[in-house]
Amino acid sequence: MTINFESLNNWNTAEQNPEREIIDDGILGKTIHFKGAERDASDFDIVGAANTGSVLIVKYIPLKEFRMYAKINMISEDKKDFKIGYIHFSHSLEKPINIFGDDEWSYPVNFRIIANTWFISSLNLKKATKDTFGKDGWKFKEIRGIRIRGTGQLNAIMIR
Repeated sequence: MTINFESLNNWNTAEQNPEREIIDDGILGKTIHFKGAERDASDFDIVGAANTGSVLIVKYIPLKEFRMYAKINMISEDKKDFKIGYIHFSHSLEKPINIFGDDEWSYPVNFRIIANTWFISSLNLKKATKDTFGKDGWKFKEIRGIRIRGTGQLNAIMIR
């Protein structure tokens, strides 16, 4: 499934005062431009059949203080407890690091560049969860959404 962003209707302000607008970048067409500081956050909820996918492929342009996260549901090994966590796509890490309490990890992702500007990154959420939250016994259950902080552009999210 591919989610293209030609509307702002499904984006919510999660923290502070992010700004969002639809622009045409002249290369990939309509995209969402996010403007904000490090603590400004916009959330997009993924619902229905799409949230059962476990691989995200994302087209984006990271600009100032840009951080993209996958928001995930996890289940304990005994299947009795549930937890929400965030996995940050990081281009500069060699191994995962815990960056904020027990709810947020930075995870290394590879990327390629298209049209001299756009990044494409892929993140296997089952593996990323195992390598991060899995150290405390959590397993990936489903994707809940995407969180964007800072300034950048987002064109599409493919979920497989």
